[in-house]
Amino acid sequence: MRQLTVDVPVNAPSSFTLAFLPSYFQRKIGDRGLQELLLHYSLPHITKGLSLDRPVRVELHSAMSNVDDSTLEISWEASGSTAFPRYNGIFAAHASGERRCRLELQGHYPAPGGLFGRAFDAVAGYRIARVTIAAFLSQIAKAAENDYAARLAM
Repeated sequence: MRQLTVDVPVNAPSSFTLAFLPSYFQRKIGDRGLQELLLHYSLPHITKGLSLDRPVRVELHSAMSNVDDSTLEISWEASGSTAFPRYNGIFAAHASGERRCRLELQGHYPAPGGLFGRAFDAVAGYRIARVTIAAFLSQIAKAAENDYAARLAM
């Protein structure tokens, strides 16, 4: 299993950001708990800006962490493809100021495709996964910031 942790800045408090996550995903994937979400795979260093949008089947689970905060566990796998690995992770938000935090997704995935897949992952796959998850987290961060700003303006 390959460990992958990515975080992005959010201009909203950590408690708000974590509380925002379930509503964000409910709007994106509905109430059924398992739906498709579009992930944007970016391949900038390999193909000079080529990207690929891939639908992934997403599963969400709320859980209690050991620090008395609820967390959101997420897993996804590409629909109809074994070329993209299944990812399992946990969201966290770490305060970096009164109204700022870093949204983190910490998780792991198996390199697909046996020996060839592990070699590809070592050369490029890990970087692709990192960029993809950073873009995904940035979308969530922007949505959280917009929602937080709208609530402050009320």
